[in-house]
Amino acid sequence: MQGHKIDALINSDAVSTLAVNRFADLAHFPEKLGDYEIGIAFPKGSDLASQFSEIIDRLRSDGTTDDLWAKWTAGDDGDETVPDQDWPGENGTLTVAACESLEPVSYLGNGQMLGFDIETLLICAKELDYRLEFEPMEFSDVLSYIQSGKSDLGCGSILITDERREAMDFATTHENDLILVTRIAEGAGTSSDESGSSWVDGIISSFHKTFVKDNRWTYIVGGCQFVNLTKQTSVVGYIAVMDLTRAADVIRSLTMEAFFPLFCVAAIYFILCCLIAAGMGFLIRKIDYRRKPRTIKGVKL
Repeated sequence: MQGHKIDALINSDAVSTLAVNRFADLAHFPEKLGDYEIGIAFPKGSDLASQFSEIIDRLRSDGTTDDLWAKWTAGDDGDETVPDQDWPGENGTLTVAACESLEPVSYLGNGQMLGFDIETLLICAKELDYRLEFEPMEFSDVLSYIQSGKSDLGCGSILITDERREAMDFATTHENDLILVTRIAEGAGTSSDESGSSWVDGIISSFHKTFVKDNRWTYIVGGCQFVNLTKQTSVVGYIAVMDLTRAADVIRSLTMEAFFPLFCVAAIYFILCCLIAAGMGFLIRKIDYRRKPRTIKGVKL
């Protein structure tokens, strides 16, 4: 919508509320289009589900959940943080399969997992005296990690359905709504100065969101692994590691800006290809026998 390619979209209330609070030219459609439950997922039969559910239900009743919701959907571009794990963790460490790109619920920022779900889990873990080890991944991998037993629980705005309840257990964090977000008519609610913001200001803002905010440039640096760049880069990014292409996808999902991430990836690959081509050319010139002067033993030319 920020690229003015569409005028409305339907999304969860977490993403919709964040977008409306962050961008002055967006607004909620007054009527909600549907509601459903969102929660934390656990392997079927896990005792952790009831333990976490008890604490989450109390957080919802005493207003803590509402406070967390307001904090993570404020859209003020502040330095949101989550509590440090400074408790003993005598009951052990739990592995959490966490969606890495669903702001404001569960996402990577400043080199750590942030969001509404993440802070909710940390509050529960502190009370239960567990340490949490978050494993960032694509949302499509979260449920499979839980079902296979690779993770003790999973988060990332997971929709609770009857079909999913048959395969795993849940602790409901909140009731979610489908909300239509629309663009405010041009000139409505904005000043002439705002509507006339320059193209340069837009580029600067986009660059800041793409690389500066939350140190997102580190995703690109982390993805510049030589082996991953030159060997099956499109495959490894979706199997095990953060390669350059996947790093750009994560930034795009967080900022909703496509130009700078794609431009940066294209520039890095272009430079890399030029260096490889120059290196191969030098090697060929060294080993090509046709380029070497010919000599005949015993004959002086």
